Amino acid sequence: MQPLATEQPGAVARLASTLTEWAERWVPDAFIFALLATVVIVIAGWTATTSTFPQVVDAWGSGFWDLIPFTLQMSLIIITGQVLATSPPVGRLIRHVAGWPESPRAAVALVTLFALASSWLNWGFSLAFSAVLSREVARRVKGVDYRALGAASFLGLGSIWAQGLSSSAALQMATSGAIQPQIRDIVSHGGLIPGGLIPFRNTIFLWQSFVSIAIEMLVVTTVMWLATPPTGRGRTASDLGIDLGEREIERPAAKNSTPGAWFEHSPILTWIVVALGAAYLVRYFLAASEPLNAINLNILNFAFLLAGFLLHRTPAGLMHAVRIATPAVWGVILQCGHRRHHHRHALERSAG
Repeated sequence: MQPLATEQPGAVARLASTLTEWAERWVPDAFIFALLATVVIVIAGWTATTSTFPQVVDAWGSGFWDLIPFTLQMSLIIITGQVLATSPPVGRLIRHVAGWPESPRAAVALVTLFALASSWLNWGFSLAFSAVLSREVARRVKGVDYRALGAASFLGLGSIWAQGLSSSAALQMATSGAIQPQIRDIVSHGGLIPGGLIPFRNTIFLWQSFVSIAIEMLVVTTVMWLATPPTGRGRTASDLGIDLGEREIERPAAKNSTPGAWFEHSPILTWIVVALGAAYLVRYFLAASEPLNAINLNILNFAFLLAGFLLHRTPAGLMHAVRIATPAVWGVILQCGHRRHHHRHALERSAG
């Protein structure tokens, strides 16, 4: 009896494998691109404007810390998103969903779909949720290509997030003081747009935005289905030398032997804080003439943090989740200044 022939990968899957190998060899870390962008902007500011080189250097150095508030806000997007994704209720949801697919292509399509959908809520949540889901799916679906799962888990950050609640562009335009006054003046267009503020009603909550999201999710999920190597053709986590482990996160054990430990592991303080926060949010939105216009970066971070309190139940659980999530923000802290502040100063110099 002859063995069954192994399914051959399609053209899209072969192209995906080729591009993956090329990227693994040639594409550096994102921080390298931030450094290159810094060099390019400095040269452009010196050669394409009336500024002298010392003036460009001074502008670059003096503006290095201008975006500290924005850096912290973006860091909290990541931290609160991961805190939500690693909570026990979400963990149970992930384990349930991971049991749905039965083939490698269905597994990658599933991770893609959830990565895209979750990124609309919070791109930090999407990163953590999709990564945990990918590992859980890899444990259950035999022969699934782990590289494809990894790529699928990042797709929300590569697309839908910019049209969702944690869109940095939409949040900055809706949040007073989030961007420099010079840019706000340009956006106001001589008072045509009051204060240069553009609320969510005119960005992510437009019906055109929802239609484009639906089309994008359908197209991207289909492409990932076609790009996934079939059973026997992919490289599994084991092939790549990756130990999937048994559990994603260890919960802190309850230790109520001392009054201090009792407070840490009791949900009472958590409930009080969540009640206070919920009362504030209700009053905040009731006081707003347009609730959608009242959504901004700080309110979203506050709401995500309260949800983290609620899902982790105890201060000890929340503290542990934040400690686990904090290392994920190093890239934002390191790159944010390099990626943004020099663009503003180059524009200011050229305008002057």
